[in-house]
Amino acid sequence: MRLGVFYDDAWFHRLWRYLDAQSPWRRAPAFAGIHDLLRWHLHHHHRLPLADIVMVEAHYMLGQPPQASRKDTVKPNGSRVAGSFWNHVLRNEGIVRHEHEAGLTNSRERGIARLTRLTQGIALARQLDVVALITGDGGFTPLVQDLQKRGIKVIVPTLDMPAPGLATAPGLAVADHTPPWSELLAAGDDDAYRLACPFVQRGPGPARSLPASDGHRYGVVNRWDPRSRCGYITDTQGYSWYAGIASMPGSRRSLPKGTYVRFTGDPEPPPGRNYPSARQVRPHQP
Repeated sequence: MRLGVFYDDAWFHRLWRYLDAQSPWRRAPAFAGIHDLLRWHLHHHHRLPLADIVMVEAHYMLGQPPQASRKDTVKPNGSRVAGSFWNHVLRNEGIVRHEHEAGLTNSRERGIARLTRLTQGIALARQLDVVALITGDGGFTPLVQDLQKRGIKVIVPTLDMPAPGLATAPGLAVADHTPPWSELLAAGDDDAYRLACPFVQRGPGPARSLPASDGHRYGVVNRWDPRSRCGYITDTQGYSWYAGIASMPGSRRSLPKGTYVRFTGDPEPPPGRNYPSARQVRPHQP
């Protein structure tokens, strides 16, 4: 099952701020976690192995004009449009960034039209089976219906939490899958969940997460330069762990970013270190 994820920045930015500051989680969502939660939902709904649900495309329509791409720009309403830092975040997550054709004063309709054309073109060219639209704007309802006519299933996570000024338009209920955001995010707390944490990683300090019922901890490699003697793992609850070569099996000296792993370790950082040390790190296929 080939999955493509498409972000509407105008809507997702407000969701990001709500989850970070006002939601019960009080944490910002992580792109890798969102993508894995979508795969987790499809895995359960279609009863397919996780390995058979592959995200092959990820695109972000950013409301930023080309001339402002090297620095932050303040919108008329006072919010900021991220510049080079946001570009780095998207690149690091393997997400292709796109810009609206007009400048800061472009209309909502132009933004919808641009993302609609982009999604249609990529969905057909890449032969996607499922398109995930990260939006709540009813202007994308015709896009959902067009994709369905072409035999492409659509998933639109719906907002079911009391977020001021943020909602999912009723018209988007025509999508094939409309899982509530609360259910998607809560799935990340399930003991059976072995994928990327739904939220950005926590800072230095002890790992307050608990091992899974089998005694192991699970997580994803978020950084490991092949030239380095160490890397970092984010466990399923968002805590960071240091991993050295000595923790690896056999002659391995590194693991690629995004590798799912299981490991053990003391949650308290050793003297002189900011993060706890992972031990017995092994690649793991959920």
